[in-house]
Amino acid sequence: MSIKMVRIKLEHAQSRWDALSHSEVAKWIFIDLPVCLEKTKEWCESVGSRSHRYDFCFEVEGVPAGFGGLVNVDAKSGVAELYIFLHPDFFSKGLGTVFLKQLFSYGAFELNLRKIFLFVT
Repeated sequence: MSIKMVRIKLEHAQSRWDALSHSEVAKWIFIDLPVCLEKTKEWCESVGSRSHRYDFCFEVEGVPAGFGGLVNVDAKSGVAELYIFLHPDFFSKGLGTVFLKQLFSYGAFELNLRKIFLFVT
């Protein structure tokens, strides 16, 4: 199975919106709902230029399966917060664990973080 973690781009907006709009995802996230496709597109276009966050799409066989990132990155202190969510079509397949490991590795080896916080609901 081919699994890739890629930086979020405009092409991921529809899949991100689909996941965030799904009731099985929406009940666990801490953003204003309902989400709007147009705002999701704007967010996907602008998020890559922000220096304090790194947002990714997790693709399985080229299909967006989930989203996650490291936010509130403080390079001086070496700390950040992590978020992650999957599209319900990819629940219960062990992918959350794979994606978390990829995010932790990116934080440790690319950003030189020493502590990553995750708030779980």
